Amino acid sequence: MAFMVMKSASFLALVVFVFAVISTTTTPVEGICERASQTWSGSCRNTGGCNNQCKTWEKARNGACHTRNGKKMCFCYFNTCSAARLCERASQTWSGSCRNTQGCDRQCKNWEDAAHGACHTRNGKKMCFCYFGRNC
Repeated sequence: MAFMVMKSASFLALVVFVFAVISTTTTPVEGICERASQTWSGSCRNTGGCNNQCKTWEKARNGACHTRNGKKMCFCYFNTCSAARLCERASQTWSGSCRNTQGCDRQCKNWEDAAHGACHTRNGKKMCFCYFGRNC
């Protein structure tokens, strides 16, 4: 019986020692950086769509809809806060009010060599904005 207690105590001591070594030798990981999506248009009610757009359009780790200041917005999450931002520029080829994000996206890609395009309201106007992965 004494042998079993001694064996259990030795095993417990070994587990504590291993845990102590692991906890002191691991390096801290930089936190995930949250940023409002640059390309999402309108209220965010579809987390799956937000997630997909953040990954494919903004090269984020993932995305999700959250309410901030009473507005449902799409937020993208990056491994580091130094992740490159897309360059946004009002479309130079779109005319009139922008109500069709898919059409804006297509026009930005085909006519302005942009990565993507989306309709956004700025200063009370619905406009088509193009997004570039490089400096404008």
